[in-house]
Amino acid sequence: MNMKSSNNLWWAKRLIDVLLYTIIIWIVIFLFLYDSAVVYDISMQPTLNADSGVVDTDIVYYNKLRKYTRGDIIIVQCEDEMIIKRVVALGGDKVRYVYENEVYKLYINDQLVDENYVKEDITLPSLSNAKNAVQYIDPTDDTGYNPLGMLKSNQSENFDSEGNYIVPEDQVFVLGDNRLHSTDSKTKGGYDRSCVVGVVEMIITSEDNMVAKLLELVF
Repeated sequence: MNMKSSNNLWWAKRLIDVLLYTIIIWIVIFLFLYDSAVVYDISMQPTLNADSGVVDTDIVYYNKLRKYTRGDIIIVQCEDEMIIKRVVALGGDKVRYVYENEVYKLYINDQLVDENYVKEDITLPSLSNAKNAVQYIDPTDDTGYNPLGMLKSNQSENFDSEGNYIVPEDQVFVLGDNRLHSTDSKTKGGYDRSCVVGVVEMIITSEDNMVAKLLELVF
């Protein structure tokens, strides 16, 4: 073997070593930063889908170290409960629903929120005809209903004179995108920040379920 061939072989081995070490490092980083969760209900439709006989189950990967902000989808785990919801408001924020043009619209800190990710608008018929309509009854609202009706009854001390829910400083206010089919801060109020375990950064949809299964086996 001549000197040139020997040098080429040496560089090829070096390149392979670098690629292998790089892959190993990225796998270690991934395992350290990320964990996965299975979407188990319809509360985050249409963003996330669960197996309901029509669609397959989505899988999410969440960053365990990233700081969340409004609009992020997060994983909240308190005791034995784990939920996947969207951050709507942070500690100190004011939250209220206002009935305008036949739709209950969400306001945060007196600013209308453009919620283009929700499955459907919340209307008076959808509240009053819901299976759990009793939790939306609100005698203080002109319509007699409000998405925060139960919350006003149970945590009146956290509401101001204008009907805003003031999120406690050590909590986060979360909602499912499928609002009327989600158990969340509408009725329970804020969740402790200490219960937030990660921010969703990767969604493996039902169309990519084979990739999801492979990732689950590997990681």
